[in-house]
Amino acid sequence: MAIDRLRKHKIIKVIFDTSILLTPFEFSINIDFELEKLLGSFEVFIPTCVIEELKTLSEKTTGKKKRNANAALKLVEKYKTIECKHREPDKALIEIAKKLPKAIVATNDTELIQKLRSRNIPVIYLRGKNRFVLEGELR
Repeated sequence: MAIDRLRKHKIIKVIFDTSILLTPFEFSINIDFELEKLLGSFEVFIPTCVIEELKTLSEKTTGKKKRNANAALKLVEKYKTIECKHREPDKALIEIAKKLPKAIVATNDTELIQKLRSRNIPVIYLRGKNRFVLEGELR
């Protein structure tokens, strides 16, 4: 049902947060493949403050967290970036989603998911460590 509802919107804009960028390395999931199954055509945007958060994780953590952050920084290179002046990625994601038509935020952050729900912003998140689900309607 979600696919039928979305296909008529052409290319869907998906805004990634840090947690979703770490997903492929934490749960061995191909995010592009899973999003294509869910949405059809889509385009990914990464706010610059999310990239900064990944850089901080890469510099200030060790072991697996550091490796995952470094891998996510490489992954980011294939997506479009959106300049933002925010220091808090959650605020940036909400603001960008409100401004971009037909935009969805992809996150695994439960606090951010609640904020998005309360603002009626569509959200994609990981369920069961192996598939994405979409919640909400595109505007």
